Amino acid sequence: MKNKKITIKIEHINSATDEVLYHLSKKSITSLEAIKNYGVTRLAAIIYVLRQRGYNIVTQEFELTTRYNRKTTLARYVYIPPID
Repeated sequence: MKNKKITIKIEHINSATDEVLYHLSKKSITSLEAIKNYGVTRLAAIIYVLRQRGYNIVTQEFELTTRYNRKTTLARYVYIPPID
């Protein structure tokens, strides 16, 4: 599998996919962050597309306690850049 380097610049962002890609070039992202920052409600679909394009994005699961005191598992997506 190819590990593509993120090279997008902020002035070239034209879509939600571009926004998520740019965000991943700086830090990880969760679904809640994607909704709040970019209005993206289908982050997993965008991550799938980016993976198909060759970007190495891993999923880190973490547990959270809800306001109803239940445990739930969420995903954080992290871009792993290629080693030069």
